Amino acid sequence: MNLKLLGWQRAVKGVREGDQTLLLTGLGLLALQYLRGSRPRKQLLYRKKLPIGSTIVVRHSRRGAPKLEIHEPQ
Repeated sequence: MNLKLLGWQRAVKGVREGDQTLLLTGLGLLALQYLRGSRPRKQLLYRKKLPIGSTIVVRHSRRGAPKLEIHEPQ
């Protein structure tokens, strides 16, 4: 669903007809589309196939990057 197009159509129709509900609905849809597009994109940081029973420990330090530890079953 293209929220941007739908929002513009409703907002313009609301202005043309003087319908405040349509105008606010259209602006709300435009705001929702803007918020969806403005969030940062997720990136894959690390990939590894692990055997069953393995454990991943992520340690976050205040300075520097997080450290990954992989504990494999013995």
